[in-house]
Amino acid sequence: MDVFCVNRKVRALDFEMPKAHLHEYWEVYYLVSGKCKMFVGHRLYYLETGDVLLIAPGNPHRATYPDQEHTERVTINFSVKALEPLRMACGSEVLDECLQRERISLPLAVRPVMEVILQKMEEEIKAGDGLSLFLARNRLYEIFALMLRHRMESNKKPVGATEDLVQQAAMHICRNFEKPLSLTDMAEMTHMTPTYFSRKFKQVTGFGFKEYLTLVRIAQAEKLLASSELSVTEIAMACGFGDSNYFGDSFKKIKGIAPRTYRKHAKLT
Repeated sequence: MDVFCVNRKVRALDFEMPKAHLHEYWEVYYLVSGKCKMFVGHRLYYLETGDVLLIAPGNPHRATYPDQEHTERVTINFSVKALEPLRMACGSEVLDECLQRERISLPLAVRPVMEVILQKMEEEIKAGDGLSLFLARNRLYEIFALMLRHRMESNKKPVGATEDLVQQAAMHICRNFEKPLSLTDMAEMTHMTPTYFSRKFKQVTGFGFKEYLTLVRIAQAEKLLASSELSVTEIAMACGFGDSNYFGDSFKKIKGIAPRTYRKHAKLT
């Protein structure tokens, strides 16, 4: 899928992301102002002004805004294809090192440059003429050049003991999604009661336990639908869904289309 779009939002004090999601394209999330807590895959990030988060395809994620202050963010969504010219220019090793870093903190002096590039990118998208997409993509390469030249990890707020246990539980889910996993199992693993674990999991990640487990399984199912010859029923079983009808309903609820339709579209791209 050839995707490229830019979206800017100012979050009000009472904003809460309505639901977690995942998608099959890359996302650059830049925090223009304010603070934000983002749970991506199985990791928790505390983001501050000037932070960039790179979200890989298929990674469930959800943002929460615990400090109750206005925030402004810009997201850029693009397909994997869009990175190929950059990969050719700087090499796979350099680009992959940047992508694997996930969070990049831009120095204070570089942030105005980033914001000018974003503004110009938005202007190109709005112009909508024959050169708009070409020029907007070039702005994306400028952004990656900034991140590659100025990438650094600043000292961020460390996660607490309970947050670390929740991250461990999320990692366990990501690595064992095909197995029967219950709330009680996770609570025992983290030495919490089921009620307390459920509350803390939601508080730390922004996801309900069952919601997160389903999203992880759907992300794996997407990959198999696109790359394997397994039947839909076999994929449902391989991803931990005990029932193919439940898998179909869950997939359609999250992705908006049925698994077989998704497979047809994936095979065409």
